[in-house]
Amino acid sequence: MKKMITCLTVLAMLASAPTASVFAADTAPVVAAAAEKANEYGYYPITDPIATSISVASIAGTWTDVDSFEKLVITKGEDIYNGNFSFTDKNGKTISGYIKFEYSLKPDNTREYWYTFYESNGKLWNAFIAQSSIQLDYISAGQSGDPYFMHYLFGGSVATQIGGLNLRSSATTASAILDTIPQGTQLNIFDSAVEGWYKTKYNGKIGYVSADYIKKIEDYEPKVVSDREKAAIEKINNMNIIIKLTHGSDSKLDEFYKVDYKGLTSIESAKALINDTCTGELRDELLEKCKTSLLEKNGELYFRSAGCSFSTFLTDNGVDIVEPAMDYYAAITKKSDQMNDYGRAVFNNDNGEWKISDYEFGYFTTNKADNDLTSAAQIRIESLGFILSIISEGAESGAANNIKVNGIEYGKAKKQEITPKIMKEYIERTCTGELKTSLSRRMESHLIEKDGVVYIEVGGKGSPDFNLEKGLKILSSGVNKFKVVTVGDSKLSGYGIFDLEAGDGDKWYISGYSLSSYPEERLFGGYVDVNSSTLNLRSQPNTSSTILASISDRTQLDIFACDTKGWYKTVYNGSIGYVSADYIKKIPDSDVTPAIYGDANCDRGVDLSDVVMIMQALANPNKYGLNGTEKSHITAQGIKNADVVGNNGMTTEDAGIIQKYLLGLVPEIPVK
Repeated sequence: MKKMITCLTVLAMLASAPTASVFAADTAPVVAAAAEKANEYGYYPITDPIATSISVASIAGTWTDVDSFEKLVITKGEDIYNGNFSFTDKNGKTISGYIKFEYSLKPDNTREYWYTFYESNGKLWNAFIAQSSIQLDYISAGQSGDPYFMHYLFGGSVATQIGGLNLRSSATTASAILDTIPQGTQLNIFDSAVEGWYKTKYNGKIGYVSADYIKKIEDYEPKVVSDREKAAIEKINNMNIIIKLTHGSDSKLDEFYKVDYKGLTSIESAKALINDTCTGELRDELLEKCKTSLLEKNGELYFRSAGCSFSTFLTDNGVDIVEPAMDYYAAITKKSDQMNDYGRAVFNNDNGEWKISDYEFGYFTTNKADNDLTSAAQIRIESLGFILSIISEGAESGAANNIKVNGIEYGKAKKQEITPKIMKEYIERTCTGELKTSLSRRMESHLIEKDGVVYIEVGGKGSPDFNLEKGLKILSSGVNKFKVVTVGDSKLSGYGIFDLEAGDGDKWYISGYSLSSYPEERLFGGYVDVNSSTLNLRSQPNTSSTILASISDRTQLDIFACDTKGWYKTVYNGSIGYVSADYIKKIPDSDVTPAIYGDANCDRGVDLSDVVMIMQALANPNKYGLNGTEKSHITAQGIKNADVVGNNGMTTEDAGIIQKYLLGLVPEIPVK
């Protein structure tokens, strides 16, 4: 790539170009030196040679708008200070003309050099200020940066071996990192005018990438920002203003703040912005909110404080256009942060103009980066934990104000603000499929509202403890689903493994979960088949490694994947190790639940009710034993979970150890 030493920056379009009136002081020495007067646009022709590095000849070539791919072609003229140009817009319309290297006068009578572009009829088309302090690799327009012309080279993809590619602020490894581009990402590649570097645009940021890690894509079609995307960003940015103005419509606070947006000085101007941005029921709803959220006083506009935060759209990285149709599409922002989720706006065609008809915030299926998936999962898991905690709560039996409904005893709930309606909404925005159905049915019988009072079913149970402090790890992902596991485990529940699937509105929902003693994806439930002998549990997947334990024939195990062929990973008596796949048989049609030590009643938690379950089963096996007559009798899995001492079956000693564990007298179970 050719190195150049000039930079072009479009400081002004025609509206901001200097005019002849600026140059009234004809007595300045520099003006007297000019052989000709300024033309009607306020520019003087060059009369004395200057550095050729900022001549018209130095900018000859093809320049391309980074988003729309509108094309500006510059060719050399009769000398280095003259040239010709043609500009083709996105609709194919072409403007042609000539270029002159001229100057204007600043207030201190010093010169400012310009490339001035004139149409064939002599009308000024544009003016670009010429500077020599930065290398020439772009032409941008003023403070807005639009249009932004660069030398387009080809379409490429990031070809790093491990990790992503740094997008830097300058063509050097010492410059700031603007973003990290994932491996395989396709990009428009532009000339950077620096050997070994390319210029590109990613996530709304223009910067430099190392040429060593860019692979050319043959027959690549340049990515163009669509009209829908531009319309979406404009309307969504307006929507941010509208949300701020109307968010306090239901507030009881009498605090108002001055609106500081240009042009918004009256309620009517705010309504005009709503009418220009929104359509349908959303528009009507927002116009109605203006009555209580806005206040007009002394020619200025004020909005009511909501007393709480609200979500906004972050559009500086652009948007993804999804579900495009003739009169409909949706736009999802490409950026989120800890305070703002991704935003999704629905657009409808309103008399030839795209306007927002609905919007929501969250994590969507178009946001597929690993951090997006884990963030989406964490939000859903936190909600699931809350749902399960409410289901596990129970009122005290026999209280004076208790009631009975359909033979079930209920007591007054401590949290009266948690109503059945609220919990239904929680479940619907957290879960999907059979999990949503089962939790909804359970909540309907567990939490009821009568005569304005919220009641909860008598009898509490433990709930799973999802340890999210260390974050989540993705186990697998597909087109419309993925699976994560907690990085940290909990004493009560071990590791949580969660399945998430795409649901209504392009959002992620939890479709299932399980608890495991090992943070990997469980393959199946299996058992040891060694013909009355024992199977070695080894520290590594080979026969020369240390034997951690000997596992008895017919012992059931949770089987996990192993990278070494012929071996499985498993957990036995608290030790994680490897077993030969030749001696493991899959339990047919089985979904063996991993042991949660201490969870005798199989409610996926450990509390005093598990101690009671063990004692009842041992004291009255006819009613509460494995084949007891009571509906709540102990199960085979419960007996397995209850055995926390010595792997010798369920005994009263196990009940005692679990009780000590709950009191903090025993640090962990099972006891080793």
